[in-house]
Amino acid sequence: MRDEAVRFLYDRINYERFASMPYGERTLKLDRMRRLLHLLGDPQLQIPTIHIAGTKGKGSTGKILTSILQASGYRVGHFSSPHLERLEERFQINGLPCPEKTFIETVARIRPACEAMDRESDEASPTFFEATTALAWNYFIEEQVDFAIMEVGMGGRLDSTNVCNPFLTLITSIGLDHTEQLGDTLEAIAGEKAGIVKPGIPVVSGVREDGPIAVIEEICCKEDAPLVRRGVDFDLCPASTGDDSAFDFLANYEREDSRKIADLRISLLGKHQRDNAALAIASVDLIRQSGWNVPEESLRKGLATAKCPGCVEHVGQEPDIVLDGAHNEISILALLETIKSHFKQSRPQRRLLFACAADKNPEAMLRVLLPHFGSVSFTKFTTSPRGSKPDDLVKIARGLEDRAYRVFSNPVDAWADLRQHSTTHDLLCITGSIYLAGEIRSILRDGITD
Repeated sequence: MRDEAVRFLYDRINYERFASMPYGERTLKLDRMRRLLHLLGDPQLQIPTIHIAGTKGKGSTGKILTSILQASGYRVGHFSSPHLERLEERFQINGLPCPEKTFIETVARIRPACEAMDRESDEASPTFFEATTALAWNYFIEEQVDFAIMEVGMGGRLDSTNVCNPFLTLITSIGLDHTEQLGDTLEAIAGEKAGIVKPGIPVVSGVREDGPIAVIEEICCKEDAPLVRRGVDFDLCPASTGDDSAFDFLANYEREDSRKIADLRISLLGKHQRDNAALAIASVDLIRQSGWNVPEESLRKGLATAKCPGCVEHVGQEPDIVLDGAHNEISILALLETIKSHFKQSRPQRRLLFACAADKNPEAMLRVLLPHFGSVSFTKFTTSPRGSKPDDLVKIARGLEDRAYRVFSNPVDAWADLRQHSTTHDLLCITGSIYLAGEIRSILRDGITD
C-alpha cells in the first residue's frame, strides 16, 4: 500500500531528479497549483501560515519555530524538502513525520484531483512537488494544526508553496546557489526569494548584505509589507553572563521600546544556528502581536529542545561522526566553523566523506573543505540520479590539492572503508548533500557500521 502511494507521487514529473532543474513560467505554473488546491477545497487558505524562503537556514529556522510553538501548546505542521530518509519526513506535525497509514490515506484523498487534471493534458498534470505540496496542505487541514510552516523548495516567486496567504513571511539568507535558475548575482537571487512577499504581510529577514537587502526592501516597500531586519530591528550578542554556550536576544522594533531576552541556549550546534534562532525569536514576537500566546518559558524550552536531523548532526562518538547536508560554500563554511568550535582540534585524523549533486559547485565547497581533512573519500549517493561522478570530484580535488583520494561507487562501501580505517579518536565528517547525509544516516540506523 505504501509502495503504491509513493509510486503514484514519484511517477509524476519530478524536477528534483533532473540533472538541471528547469525554472520559468513555462514549466512552473502557479495557476496549475492553484487549480489543484481548488479541487481539494483550497486548504492553503484555511490555516495560519508562516512562509519561509532563503538560500540556507530555512529548515533549521522552521524546526526551531516548530519547537517553540509546540512548547507553547500548539500543533504545528511543517512542510520541507527534500527528505533525509523517507518521503513522510516532508510532512511533519510537532516534529514527527506523517505516520505511514495516514500518508497512504492522504495520498488517496489527493489522487482523484491529480488524476482529473492528468486527463486534461500533459501541461495540466501536477508535478511531484506540486502533488506533495498539496498533500501537505491536505494533511495539515485533516489534522487541524494551529500553524502551517511552509518551506520554499527553490527560489520563491515560482515555487509551488507560493499560493498561500501567509500571516508571516521569512527570508533567512541570500547566497549563490541554483544560479542557473535564479540568477548569478545575489541581487537577482534576492529578487526571486522575495517573490514570496505579499501585500501588507510582515517580513522577517536575516539578510545583511547591502545589495540583496536593498532588493528586498524595494519589494517590501512596493507591497507595503512591513520589514523586520536583523541588525536593525533585532540582533543577538554573546550572553551578558559571559557563558560561551548562551546568547542574548536584542530587539528594538518600530513603535516598541527596546528589550533584551538574556541567557538563551539552543540545542543545535553552531553559531549559524544561533543566527537561525534569532530569526525564529523575531518571528515569535510578530506571532505574539497577532494575538497568539507564546510565553518566554516556552521560547526557552523550544530553543533548548529543537532538533534538526542532518544539520551538523552529531550522530556518533568514538569516533565522533558528524552528518551535514551542506551543499554550497556558505553552508560548508558554517559546518567548518562549528567543527572548530565544538570538537577538539588535536586528533589523530579528520576524515571527510563527500558527494554532491551535479548542479552544485563542488570546486567552491572543496576549496574550503580539503585543507581541514587529512583523509578524503568521494562517493555518489544512490537515492537520486543527480549525483556527481566520484571520478569527476577527484579531478576537481586534485586541481586544488594534488594528493591521494579514495573513491567508492556507493555510500555503503565508502562508509565501510571509512570505519575500517578510523580510530576511536578520529572525527568523521559526511557532507556535500542531504542525499548523502540521509543514506549514511540509514546505514547507521540499520547497524551497518563496519
